[in-house]
Amino acid sequence: MVVLAHSQGSVIAADVLGEYYSSYEIDLITVGSPIDSLYHSFLGIPIGLGLGAPQTRVRWVNLYRSGDYIGDKIERAQSICIGSGGHTGYWTDKDVQERIAAAVVAKQADSNPLCDSGHGTQTILFY
Repeated sequence: MVVLAHSQGSVIAADVLGEYYSSYEIDLITVGSPIDSLYHSFLGIPIGLGLGAPQTRVRWVNLYRSGDYIGDKIERAQSICIGSGGHTGYWTDKDVQERIAAAVVAKQADSNPLCDSGHGTQTILFY
C-alpha cells in the first residue's frame, strides 16, 4: 500500500499509521508536512512516534520545500528538500510525481501474485 499525504493529511496519516501497526508493508509519502515544524516544535505534540519502532513496516519519505512556511523536514522520516517553493502545488511538481510513480512501481514489483488478494497496489491520498 502507498499512502500519500499533504499538510494536515500527513498528520492524520502518520498518527493513524503510528498508532496501529500494520501487517502490510506501507510506503508513506508526506509532502508539506507540519509534523515537526508546527506540531512538535510549537505545540509539543508528538505525531507518528510509533513509525520509528522496529516492528512497523512503514517506509516514510517526507518531501518539503525550502520556502514552505508550514512543511519542513521530519526527524523520523527520510526527509528530502525538493528545492524552493511554497506550501501548495506539490501534486503538480514533477519531482514529487516521479517519486510517487517510483514508489507505486516498486510496490507493484514487490507484490507476490500467489498471495495477492486481487486488489494489487492500493494508493490512499490524505490532503
